[in-house]
Amino acid sequence: MKKESNKEAATRYRIKKSNERDSLFQTKVNLEKDNDKIRQRIELIQIEISYLKNMLVQTLLNKGVLNEGTQIS
Repeated sequence: MKKESNKEAATRYRIKKSNERDSLFQTKVNLEKDNDKIRQRIELIQIEISYLKNMLVQTLLNKGVLNEGTQIS
């Protein structure tokens, strides 16, 4: 009787741990997808920042506010 009860408890424990692993794996997959989306967004924002800086420099050069060799960080 005790042996059978112990066997059932061990089976429940293995199932529980397997479910926990599956859940953690799915969380990992979802977080990796989120990270990829965030990295893509960062890249697009960096491109936009560069474009806007260039537009600002050109505008300031055209208005004579900025000299040709001046750089904006």
